[in-house]
Amino acid sequence: MGRIFAVFIIIFSIASGFWSCEVPEERFMTFSEGEGLRFSSDSVVFDTLFTTLGSVTRRLKVFNDRPNAIKIEHIHLAGTETPFRVWVNGQPLEMIQEQVIIGGDSMLVLVEVTIDPMDENLPFLVTEDLIFISGPVTQSVKLVAWGQDAVFLGNQSLECGSRWTNDRPYVLTGSVLVDSLCVLEIDAGARIFAVPGAYLFVRGSMQAEGTAADQISFLNIRQDPPFNQGPGQWGGLIFLEGTFENIINHVVIRNSEYGFRIGAPDEDEETDLKISNTIIENTSIGGVVSFTSDIHLTNVLIKNSIGPLLGVFAGGNVIVEHCTFANFGFGISREEPVLVLSNNIILSNGELLTAPLNASLLNTIIWGDGQEEIALGQSEGVGFSVEWGTNLLKTQQEIFQGGPSLINQNPLFVNPSEYDYRIQSESPARGAGVDIGIETDILGQTRSNPPDLGAYSYQPE
Repeated sequence: MGRIFAVFIIIFSIASGFWSCEVPEERFMTFSEGEGLRFSSDSVVFDTLFTTLGSVTRRLKVFNDRPNAIKIEHIHLAGTETPFRVWVNGQPLEMIQEQVIIGGDSMLVLVEVTIDPMDENLPFLVTEDLIFISGPVTQSVKLVAWGQDAVFLGNQSLECGSRWTNDRPYVLTGSVLVDSLCVLEIDAGARIFAVPGAYLFVRGSMQAEGTAADQISFLNIRQDPPFNQGPGQWGGLIFLEGTFENIINHVVIRNSEYGFRIGAPDEDEETDLKISNTIIENTSIGGVVSFTSDIHLTNVLIKNSIGPLLGVFAGGNVIVEHCTFANFGFGISREEPVLVLSNNIILSNGELLTAPLNASLLNTIIWGDGQEEIALGQSEGVGFSVEWGTNLLKTQQEIFQGGPSLINQNPLFVNPSEYDYRIQSESPARGAGVDIGIETDILGQTRSNPPDLGAYSYQPE
């Protein structure tokens, strides 16, 4: 009998404990006029979103700063048809009847949005009010999103003669191919965004002609921090064997695996990829990576890469003029020097592939935070010719000592941590170049004579 009584007492105590978790009705507090809930923000804002593509999840905290419990009788969206989706403490909003926040506690609200197309070229605003009713007090939090209609492409070959305009952004939801003998034209000001794993493959030709005032941009689809500065978030531009007469001018490429990768061996020395007045930043494999190809870089800034900024493998014909290659590894772990020039490469099957290398570097800055920022790979019996003109180089190799390049002299960039690679007035790169007929810099500003080294010509503030 005693044991039965003891078990009864235990069960009663447990049950009482459960009952005690509920807040008695008389202990609820009612807000007076001028009082209310506190919110972590008065609005939930989404940056520009492409229509039909869902957003990330935003968080909103709702606080009860009073000592007594508060009953929220109703939470709802003001509109009847809305692109926003809301969860309260893990439950969909449409299933919520009322919510209790005990004194000094909070609850979590999650918000997402998917915006319908509006057939508009310019971004458009979508808003909604999230309403909280607590007794006599009604409060609201504004939900705000900018929508952008786009042209969606992915896992397809483009029609020959395709042209990308600057009317609406292009979103690569998968890889896209410019096929043999086809030409893709891209207008100044065009904006191209890509999802992870998406590449633009070019077996034909690409003519991307931006201007200093109206650049063409290739970016990852997410531009909210920290994704706006993260390497490897999409594939990059890949030029395949047979590609020809590619012109890249005033283009920005950011946060990709490659900026440009080209493997186009042929019998001639005609330039297959000409890149000018272009910025490549935050790459995970390399800025420009070339295999037995003919490339020409003028007024190009390449910065912040896990791999080499310029990697030339298995030979080719390479011209580099008035470029700035600078790697300080901001936010990444660097694995390679800034510049790699090699007339060979070991293939995945162990075979050594070689081809003659002919390279010329003039009026260029090669700099980084490593002790050695130049790697040369030379197989005997295979051509290896590099013209080192007037440059500024970070290197410990004896072959570079004695000129004509400046060796290990800090170029004094304005602010590398803010990605500002213009040179200061005291920079040794000022006036250290030779006139090679390139009259303007990457910004379209007139160069001095003698010119400054690098992609930027010094301009007084």
